[in-house]
Amino acid sequence: MTEHTPGGETLDQTQVGVTETIQRNAAAHGADLNDPMTRAGFLGSMAALLALTHAEARLPEDQARTHAQAMLDLVDALGVDTPSFNAGWDALLAVHASMMNNAVKAGTLDTESKDILFDAAARLLHNG
Repeated sequence: MTEHTPGGETLDQTQVGVTETIQRNAAAHGADLNDPMTRAGFLGSMAALLALTHAEARLPEDQARTHAQAMLDLVDALGVDTPSFNAGWDALLAVHASMMNNAVKAGTLDTESKDILFDAAARLLHNG
């Protein structure tokens, strides 16, 4: 399960706290964000998920599907097929899923929105 802890008292403390929480959550899902290729996979997955989620919310279904396929094609075109990149990619998707479940349990995200976000994440699972 992805942890969530409130930030510190100052902006700098909050940023450090968030960074450490992200690193712990990624590590819990098998990703060492100190490794450059793992970090690239993690951040690449985040960018793809954000782009896909935006498309899901703004585009008709057929265009959103086309956009999703274009995101997958872009990842494939990068030609990055290393275990560390894939570990980072998959860790972000696992952290994202856990965050969505936590948000639903806390009542800050409705089930319909969670389902849309899960669908977006599922489309990005490039190796499953």
